[in-house]
Amino acid sequence: MNEKWKMCPRCCEQFPLTRHFWYWDSKKDRAQSYCKECHKAYVIQHTKDNPEMTAARNLKYRLARHGLTVEQFESLLQGQDHRCAICRTDHPGDTQGWNVDHDHDCCPAPEKNSDPLSCGKCVRGLLCQKCNRAIGLLNDDPELAEAAAHYLGRKSYV
Repeated sequence: MNEKWKMCPRCCEQFPLTRHFWYWDSKKDRAQSYCKECHKAYVIQHTKDNPEMTAARNLKYRLARHGLTVEQFESLLQGQDHRCAICRTDHPGDTQGWNVDHDHDCCPAPEKNSDPLSCGKCVRGLLCQKCNRAIGLLNDDPELAEAAAHYLGRKSYV
């Protein structure tokens, strides 16, 4: 089989088209301009050079996976006084920001990396990383959470 080759304009190297370039439907040759290594370096540098743009894009993507718009997120956050819905901290505790909590009975966990995570109608609130992990470890079970709270309130020690 005669494989087509393409030159990366960034590193000026020649590579086989199908193995060293990302598929890009809108391009005539169906391949991205830069080779995979140069594209990766570009994305890393662009992310470092544009942290606000990167954060805004990441937030928009994460919210879309929960069926929310940025405006709905801001409204939720305002309604919670910019604090975690459970522990009331004003620090999300994660570089990704606040965690969107939703009822998993409404929208069961999808296959890995598939969209969306929830329909948006079952969002309960915004949580810090610790509280989101805690209720996740308790399987979002209110009875289990109550049992844990009761246990923590005990004063007897072994």
